[in-house]
Amino acid sequence: MLTLNQVTKVYSGINGRCCCGCAGKHTTREESPRSVKLIFNKILKAGAQQDSPSDNHIYAVAGKRLYVAYSD
Repeated sequence: MLTLNQVTKVYSGINGRCCCGCAGKHTTREESPRSVKLIFNKILKAGAQQDSPSDNHIYAVAGKRLYVAYSD
């Protein structure tokens, strides 16, 4: 499972849509460390999921929103 220090960018968007940015927003740690932390904490609170231990992301759905945290 990722830790906050490993996260380089996050995504917040509409669940069920693609994650290209047309239905949400990608934010990097350089742009807004505060937003990265807020979204990372939302993922943990909503029950973070990881499809495989080797994946470089975790995600969660809360209501109609999809949250994803990525590491490089």
